[in-house]
Amino acid sequence: MQVVAEGIETVECLDFLREVGCDLAQGYFVSRPLPASELLTLCLSNSTSPKTPVRTAA
Repeated sequence: MQVVAEGIETVECLDFLREVGCDLAQGYFVSRPLPASELLTLCLSNSTSPKTPVRTAA
């Protein structure tokens, strides 16, 4: 099972989720709503960061 946290709006909240082992996060802190044409670029840029145990769910 994976956990998805929604509504992330601050770095403090994202840091907490990393500490407790949350799998995925989404919300305005990660990205504001954007056109589908920009989604792949966002996902690829986030998936290559070695310091980010919480992946973003766009």
